[in-house]
Amino acid sequence: MTKNSIPALFVFDMHDFKVIDESIHNTTIDIIRYCYYKGKRYPPDHPLRYKRRQDYWYYLAIKFAVVVIFEHVLILLKGIIAYAIPDVPSSVKQQVMHQEKTKKRIKMVEMNKKYLKHVGDIREK
Repeated sequence: MTKNSIPALFVFDMHDFKVIDESIHNTTIDIIRYCYYKGKRYPPDHPLRYKRRQDYWYYLAIKFAVVVIFEHVLILLKGIIAYAIPDVPSSVKQQVMHQEKTKKRIKMVEMNKKYLKHVGDIREK
């Protein structure tokens, strides 16, 4: 294995394992010397033993960026869908416009009647 290659499984030295019951610890050490696990830490023979590797932080940042980008894409899609689907259906808008026009016509007729009555009163005098 080269210095820059990243192994698929990482190593943990069982001598570094702290156990309360020494009888279990001694029997386990005799059978198993190294434990292999999936992770991104330095091996036991490295000066930074068991510390997280630089690529761990790199992959963590990538995962965070993917989550943020995905969240923004969802917000954008929600906005597009909200814009495409109107809050009030067009049939309701037409009914409201028709009612407003009817109210205006009625008001104009009433105002016209008042005006004609007022003009008629002025002519009679």
